[in-house]
Amino acid sequence: MEPAIQQLDIHSTSEACEDYLERFEIWSMTKKDMKGDKIVAHFLTFIGQEAYSLLKTLAYPDKPISLPYTTLKELLLNHVKCTSFECRERAKFHKMIRQDNQKVKDFILELQRQAAKCNFGDQLHVQLRDRLIAGINIPGLEKELLRMPNCSFQDARTACINYEAVNELDIQSMKISNTLLSRHDELQSQGRSNLRSFNRDCYSRGNMKGGLTRNCKANNKGIGAVLEQEGRPVICVSRKLSVAEQGYSQTQREALAVFWAVKRLHKYLFGKKFTIVTDHEALKFIYHPDKSLARSSAAMVQRWSIALSAYDYTIQHRSAKQIQHVDYISRQPLQDRPVNTSDCLLVQPLPVRRPDLIRETRRYFGCILSAIRKGWNANLKRRFPVYYSKRDELSTTPDGILCLNDRVVIPPSLRKPVLDDLHSGHLGVEKMKSLARLTCWWPEINADICRTANNCEKCHKLKSLPSKWTPWPVSSEAWQRIHADYCGPFLGKYYALVIIDSFSKWPEVFFTTSPNSDFTIQALRKVFSREGVPMVLVTDNGSHFAADAVTNWLNGIGCRHLFTAPRHPCSNGQAENFVRTLKIAIDSIAASTFNELERGVDTFLLQYRNAKHSVTKETPSKLLKGRILRSNMRCLESAEVTYYRGNDLRPATGIVVKNVGKSMVRILDINDLTIHNRHVDQIQYQNPGESVPISVVNSNTNECILDNTESTSNTPSDRCKMNLRRGRTIDYRHLHSNSSCGGCDV
Repeated sequence: MEPAIQQLDIHSTSEACEDYLERFEIWSMTKKDMKGDKIVAHFLTFIGQEAYSLLKTLAYPDKPISLPYTTLKELLLNHVKCTSFECRERAKFHKMIRQDNQKVKDFILELQRQAAKCNFGDQLHVQLRDRLIAGINIPGLEKELLRMPNCSFQDARTACINYEAVNELDIQSMKISNTLLSRHDELQSQGRSNLRSFNRDCYSRGNMKGGLTRNCKANNKGIGAVLEQEGRPVICVSRKLSVAEQGYSQTQREALAVFWAVKRLHKYLFGKKFTIVTDHEALKFIYHPDKSLARSSAAMVQRWSIALSAYDYTIQHRSAKQIQHVDYISRQPLQDRPVNTSDCLLVQPLPVRRPDLIRETRRYFGCILSAIRKGWNANLKRRFPVYYSKRDELSTTPDGILCLNDRVVIPPSLRKPVLDDLHSGHLGVEKMKSLARLTCWWPEINADICRTANNCEKCHKLKSLPSKWTPWPVSSEAWQRIHADYCGPFLGKYYALVIIDSFSKWPEVFFTTSPNSDFTIQALRKVFSREGVPMVLVTDNGSHFAADAVTNWLNGIGCRHLFTAPRHPCSNGQAENFVRTLKIAIDSIAASTFNELERGVDTFLLQYRNAKHSVTKETPSKLLKGRILRSNMRCLESAEVTYYRGNDLRPATGIVVKNVGKSMVRILDINDLTIHNRHVDQIQYQNPGESVPISVVNSNTNECILDNTESTSNTPSDRCKMNLRRGRTIDYRHLHSNSSCGGCDV
């Protein structure tokens, strides 16, 4: 019975089609007189209806029956066989490595299959030998192959197959029968190697259902912990202390060891009851699971205690002699990989390098750094009153940078480049202040920011008064309604497409030399792919917006297109206002090439998105993205803050001496004789019917008040005024620096 030839599957791979043609040619060789039209007829009959229709299309206008077999074969192979890229196939060949669970025979077969696609020619066996030795992934076998003189591919193939066969034989011989052996003499019959596997100690997986005990220990250089179960160690962990951690007290180091070890072994401990064993008895009270921690404890210890409250544990105290193994681990800690925090991904070079910041901080603030570590003496209190008033908020990093909470204190010599960088986007005073509040601080920073912004000649020339406009309805969510407009030209030929979100005030800018409808659709498509399709798009009646292609495309994606009134730019005020801001920034940049223009606009957009908007009182990046975009100014932030305490603004008693405007009053603080301006909402009147002497109201100095108290009679109010004279000496040149109820600076 003749074997049946199946139909050709044109949807299979090119290799399958080649195999089918080879099998058909072999079948035709078994038949007599199978030449010419007869072989074509058999071929067209066997391939099936779908393959015949394909050949009929490929051979058009000729009929398949009229073409020779070689032509039909060539047409079919050219259709199903993709173009061969030898470089790509050779790259795959040279990357082939045997997997751990892959047999050597299978790996050699894959090598030969891939080499057939590479067209190595005479170098085939050489390439196969080299790739087999390099990719065998068995170090011992690889060394043996390299030692073989004049090794060919066949020699290497035979050696690899024999090596694998020998290993499989060894594994089979080492397996022990499943039958349980009860007598020692029967164990000896299995051989000495098998006997050792029964008698020697071995590792085994811990029983996670049993009780767990974690021993912790810390010293001045490292911390360590051992997780035990029934007295047997399960895992040991340790690490070195950082420079800042080495300055901790012994109690803080022991508390750090417990906290770090629990977090390090979270997968073992979470959800299970365990016992913490330490040789530091104070930890029994600090980490007691049923008692609250005293407020006088350090803030970081309080945070650690709160974090450990998520675990089910008890804590015990043992002497150091009972946990000597943990003490050894803490004194031989593992070296952690160094973390480089000095270099960051920046948009542009930093105005202040970290080494310069460290050097200048030590130069100007060396006494303050020493005072933070050792305490403030009378001389330092007198020399640095502003820093002393904020002493609870000051901290230092391990490399010696002074910080106010999470803001870096800039030395005087480096403040000029920082101010220039804050104003590099030519933003206003309020936006510069909002950027500075994120990263840096120094005394009178507000005045320096105002002075820098007001002294900018480019901003001063291009500044214009804000125009009156009627607002659109307030959007309820981000990207609900966007406004767009074109502006330019810049550098004589570049136009900018401006897009701004009405809710978050997030801007987008695209440059082009031909502001037409095609570019408008392309730019909007890019923005919509990132932020989504808005509900409404507001534009003017320009041809680049009013074209049918733009309107039809917007309607097709579900975006309503609104046009403003002709010749009335105020209707699209959101876009027009940002266009004016963008023009001022571009003119201030004074770019001469397109690269400078684009770089300057990118810097402006980054700072604009990170600065608080005057309408929303929030940054566009926070409203749209939910986060502050990382910029070069964020690199000035401290990597570690040791202590922090919020502002302490206690109410004080004072006398209203003057009205300042409709809602502001000037008050004399009777505690320290300082003058403050306060809003009426911040005042609680104790004696609303009393009046103030004229001399007090008209005087701006404390001397007049003191002189006025001497001429009055000995009444209760007189005694109160006499108490003013017994107060501490006031520096009248810096009244605000002596305030006890808080200043007005940032």
